[in-house]
Amino acid sequence: MLSTDDRKAALKTFVDDLEGDERLKALDRSFLTTYKTALDSNTTRSQDLQLIGVFERFMVKAMKNK
Repeated sequence: MLSTDDRKAALKTFVDDLEGDERLKALDRSFLTTYKTALDSNTTRSQDLQLIGVFERFMVKAMKNK
């Protein structure tokens, strides 16, 4: 999971941490795995927006459980 681009490496680390959280649905976790792979060959705008959606749902769920 090494990346020559520091931003991609940071995003992969973020996605790894998010993917490991048990509050995520299996479908979101599956998307995150696919997204990490896609980072190596550049992601599409649609994939980037889907990542934001996954993070948003995660944050809503996390804030409710506070």
